Amino acid sequence: MQGPVVVIETSGFQGQVGLMVDDAMVARLSLDSERRHARDLAAKVGLILWGHGYTPADTKGVIVARGPGSFTGLRVGLATAMALAYATGAKIVGVGSLHGIAEQVDLPGGMATVVADALRGGSYVQTFKKDEHGWNPSDELKVVPLISTPHPVVAMSTRWPGCPANASVAEPALEGIGAIGLRRLAAHESDEPHLLEPLYVQPSSAERQWANLGRA
Repeated sequence: MQGPVVVIETSGFQGQVGLMVDDAMVARLSLDSERRHARDLAAKVGLILWGHGYTPADTKGVIVARGPGSFTGLRVGLATAMALAYATGAKIVGVGSLHGIAEQVDLPGGMATVVADALRGGSYVQTFKKDEHGWNPSDELKVVPLISTPHPVVAMSTRWPGCPANASVAEPALEGIGAIGLRRLAAHESDEPHLLEPLYVQPSSAERQWANLGRA
């Protein structure tokens, strides 16, 4: 895709923003290591654009991670991405973080299961299959108490008690979600900004507490 495409990843431990031009990642910046994404994400988006001779109005596409991951980080990442798309008229694409990890690690064999810690004794699980275009989901993202899969396993960010011992570990990266987002943009596919939501699958701790109080 010609013209600047902003890529936002805030599902991992260290948020990132990247700039793609002519389908290549030309720049990246890391967000505040203390996860204060609300404070510096918008500023970093402007900085990375201006640093390469663009203004926010030049943005042609926005690719953003939808999670699962940090509840606060994902909310801030999506809000910033949606605001940029609304303000500039750029196309926006949301990409599942586990899908992005499957794309970036590119395991041999054509099938892989990507997992993440869902906390409270659960695990996020989704399996992906590779074709001539890249990796695509073969099932829905779900939360399970026990991971069972015949495929190679990649864990998002870290291992935890429910994680298979043979799982490799990968931190979410701009390249994975960027590649998937560019494929969708090239196919003239995009999302409606107001319909994009984080892929939580399960309610947050705050939402659980609210429901327990009978206020859901």
